[in-house]
Amino acid sequence: MGRTPCAASALLMAAIFSLSASQSGQCATARDTAKPAAPQPNLNEVVLFTSTTGKGNGYIEADPGGFTCPFSGLHCYTFGTRVTLTARSYSGSMFDGWSGSGCSGTGSCVLIMDTGRSVTAMFSPLGPTGSLDFYSVTPCRVFDTRSGAQALISGVPRNVQITGLCSIPPDAVAVSLNLTAISPSSNGWIMLFPSNDIPQLISTLNFSNGMNRTNNAIAFLATDQSGTLGAQALLDGGGQVDLVLDVNGFFR
Repeated sequence: MGRTPCAASALLMAAIFSLSASQSGQCATARDTAKPAAPQPNLNEVVLFTSTTGKGNGYIEADPGGFTCPFSGLHCYTFGTRVTLTARSYSGSMFDGWSGSGCSGTGSCVLIMDTGRSVTAMFSPLGPTGSLDFYSVTPCRVFDTRSGAQALISGVPRNVQITGLCSIPPDAVAVSLNLTAISPSSNGWIMLFPSNDIPQLISTLNFSNGMNRTNNAIAFLATDQSGTLGAQALLDGGGQVDLVLDVNGFFR
């Protein structure tokens, strides 16, 4: 039988605000969903409270996700559950690290839920302003699907190595480039994004069936130091399009 949503007992509320070991945030299970009833404490359940902070944007993945709690950012778990937290940054942001009970560094965080816990992920913005400086390079073709690589298939992401090529150094966080769509099989668009991020449905270049089209852009690289860029095309009714990337500078 699946669990019913956790009810907010006084002990849970105390855990949210004090997050002390003695008030570990036990959840309670409603005994009868057909009529109102006072929540009953269940000492076998504990709460994980997750949040984000900073000027950047991102979110936290919890595996397993737990069962439903009544407030955003709360996860209820059976006592002793092993939970893995992974921070995911959105395009234009980077994950700076963890704070809170049992998490540190910038990798995934593994917790044993033997008490109520609170964990925060810090995100900061990336961009061509602020602490990043721009460096120009001689215009150089870093990627061309017509030269040994398959054309982009609609809906299928592609990772493109950028750093280490065309004088782009390993510590570059973004590149200035021209992207060209060649011989698309139908109308559509291409998006560029950090390869370790979830593709954002924001077009970097629109194109029409059979017509070559070029646009310039600043594209952020993966935040895992792989120096890669994600590219994905979406075409009406499926199909494919060749992609050419020419870099002319980088940010770091």
